Amino acid sequence: MPSVRQLVVRLDRPEQLFEADAISPTSSAYTEYTAQPAMDTVRDLLLMRPPPRDTDVQIDVVLPPEQIRDGLDEELTAAVRRWVRVQNAIDVETTEAGGAVGRRLFLLGLLAFFVLQVSSIWVRNQADEFDSYLVDSVAHDR
Repeated sequence: MPSVRQLVVRLDRPEQLFEADAISPTSSAYTEYTAQPAMDTVRDLLLMRPPPRDTDVQIDVVLPPEQIRDGLDEELTAAVRRWVRVQNAIDVETTEAGGAVGRRLFLLGLLAFFVLQVSSIWVRNQADEFDSYLVDSVAHDR
C-alpha cells in the first residue's frame, strides 16, 4: 500500500492557489503564498525533497470558513490536475528544446575545433621558423 505525503497550504482565498497577490514584501500580510502562487511553492517543495515513487501526494488547502462553499474541493482538485498537466507539458517542451540547443552547440563546437585544427596545421606548414614570435608560438610546441 503506498504511503501518503501530505502538504498543507493555508490560504486566505481559493484563487491564491494559482494567482500571486500584488502585495508589498514589507506588508504584514506578506507570506510565501502571497509572494508566488501556492502551487509553485508546493512544486518547489516536491522538487527539493521528492517523495519515493510509491508515495501519493495529498495537498490539503486550508481556507477561512467564509471562503468555503459546496463543490469547491472538486473544483480545486480539477484545477490542480490541469495545472500539473500543463506544468508537465512545459517541462517536456523545455527538456526537448534544451536537448536541441545542446546538439547545436555540440555541432558548432566540433566545427570550431576542426577549423582551429586545420588553421593550426596550415600556419605550421606556411610559417617560416624565424618569421615572428607570434607565428612561432602558435605553430610550434615549445
